[in-house]
Amino acid sequence: MKVKIINIPNTITGIGILAVFAYIAGYLSDNIYLVLAALLTAGASDVLDGWLARILHQKTFIGLLLDKTRDTMLFIAIIGNLSWIGTPDAIFFIKIMIVAELIMFSITAIAPFKDPSPDHSFHKIRQGAYLIIALYFALSR
Repeated sequence: MKVKIINIPNTITGIGILAVFAYIAGYLSDNIYLVLAALLTAGASDVLDGWLARILHQKTFIGLLLDKTRDTMLFIAIIGNLSWIGTPDAIFFIKIMIVAELIMFSITAIAPFKDPSPDHSFHKIRQGAYLIIALYFALSR
């Protein structure tokens, strides 16, 4: 009999991906509670998935792809939300986020591959900053 093991970190990342769609639905429908719940869920999944993958020894290539997918989707959703708002301060934060992404790309391109990668700390700080920006604009509306 084959025992099927559920990959908990990948499941958590999948929940984070669903949270990004909930975030989009929340800001399009002007539902602040959905926006807040979705941002907190996406943020928590970003923190928990990698940590659990390491301690449970469940790191997979699919998990890496899912994590990058969730992060990219959240970045695009937050940029979309800020564009939707369209105020000068929202546009200013879009510019900051794009510069941060260019810095991240540069670090990733020149750094040798290691586990965790050299950009790991910068990634966590950057992702946290994006969530704070989104929360700020959600709460200030």
